[in-house]
Amino acid sequence: MRTVLLLGALLVSPLAAAAQSPAPIVEARPTADPHVVSGIVRDPSGGVISGASVTVHDASGVERTAISGRDGSFHVALGSAADTVLIVRAAGFAETRQTVRPATDVARIDVVLAPASVTETVTVTAVRSELRTGDVPASVSVIDRETVRQSPAVVADDVLRQVPTFSLFRRTSSLAAHPTTQGVSLRGIGPSGVSRTLVLLDDVPFNDPFGGWVYWTRVPLESTERIEVVDGPSSSLYGNYAMGGVINIVSSAASRRQVDVQAQYGNRGTPKADIAFGDVWGPVGVVASASALDTDGYPIVAAAERGRVDNNARVQYGNASVKFDYDATDRVRLFARGGYFREARDNGKASTIDGTEEANRTRWASASTGVRVRTGDAGELRASLFGDRETFHSNFLAVPAATPPRSFGRMTLDQRVPVRAFGSNVQYSRAFGQHAITAGADWRRVDGDSEEDGLDATTGTRVTLHRVSGGTQQIAGAYAQDLIQAMSRLTVTLSTRLDSWRNFDGHNLET
Repeated sequence: MRTVLLLGALLVSPLAAAAQSPAPIVEARPTADPHVVSGIVRDPSGGVISGASVTVHDASGVERTAISGRDGSFHVALGSAADTVLIVRAAGFAETRQTVRPATDVARIDVVLAPASVTETVTVTAVRSELRTGDVPASVSVIDRETVRQSPAVVADDVLRQVPTFSLFRRTSSLAAHPTTQGVSLRGIGPSGVSRTLVLLDDVPFNDPFGGWVYWTRVPLESTERIEVVDGPSSSLYGNYAMGGVINIVSSAASRRQVDVQAQYGNRGTPKADIAFGDVWGPVGVVASASALDTDGYPIVAAAERGRVDNNARVQYGNASVKFDYDATDRVRLFARGGYFREARDNGKASTIDGTEEANRTRWASASTGVRVRTGDAGELRASLFGDRETFHSNFLAVPAATPPRSFGRMTLDQRVPVRAFGSNVQYSRAFGQHAITAGADWRRVDGDSEEDGLDATTGTRVTLHRVSGGTQQIAGAYAQDLIQAMSRLTVTLSTRLDSWRNFDGHNLET
């Protein structure tokens, strides 16, 4: 089966004036080369800021951009002898602009960036390119690193509950909910186990590739820099997974001799440990993180209604990941990431015949790599590849009517779901004049099976039916968007997307 769908959107959004932030400090010092602007970008404490975007824009419209290095330094060639505007931007800091007059005061410029106000925080999720939150023509919430670290919540979905529009299909925390009920909904759009909201980790799809739900225990909270939440349909940019919105979990960049450790212990035998460490060696940065939790759990059925089948719902999980960044030049950055996750859950009931727990187990290995290139026309090119290999094992218990209630339970089904998924994305973005354009294409392939053993209806201990059903799905899409700053407080968004998907190798075999 092959289907083609064309999506389009037109949005006119008024924007409030950006909040005022402290003025940046710009100090000019003489330099030997009158055709080059050089300097260092620092924060208010004197620490250098790497990865800052430094752009010179002259009266003729010519722009040249450089990225500050690991030591905060930058060098940008001037295009003419006319007065030039120097623009410096960095995530988490307020943008600064400075006029440079090549004829008289070309200089080594030391720029000290002030922290950004709420509206100046840079977000990438809403428009798939960097834009200050105050300029985004969409409803965006950003949970910063300090909020994540200070939250008493131990899993990501509980951290996100402070966002009013966020909810899971079931209201139960992921510490006790079955994975297939952990689909996320924003503004109540399409609540179900299959998420109508796309979840990303560093712009790479994070949803389960087979069922669409989300393993919130996979999120590496200790190495999370921020979480961006975009409410409302975003399918014209991200495709059908983003009908309800997008959540992007952005991990921390590497810094020198970084070690973060957090250990917790709660009642009902609940220890948790998180660790993140990293370092920088020249152009190479590394961040590694790990997390583990175990709990004795709690009964999820009210005391007055419990029977012999009921016991505690428990979870035990662990995840580990490592990310490498390599600055090949001041314009080219490469990255690679690998991760492993395991989870074991008991769902709070067991067979009264042989004591088998209703439970599920998950094993998931993931990898991604990509490149980010600042082009000579002040644009940016991004490309990425990613892959997942997952096995989900679950069984199911029936609790027939009995006297007293919930006094009898038997197993009905044993299920194993192996999944392999691969995908890629390439995107170009550029801002010029009143326009900020983004265009790209993405592709994804998912191979999966549901291997089921049906059990007898008397004792639930004997296999009576073996079924294997599954197939392959392939999705490809192309998208484009233009943000037009029509007036100082009016932004017009034009976006379109073309999707093509195909299902093949479908099968349903029973023995």
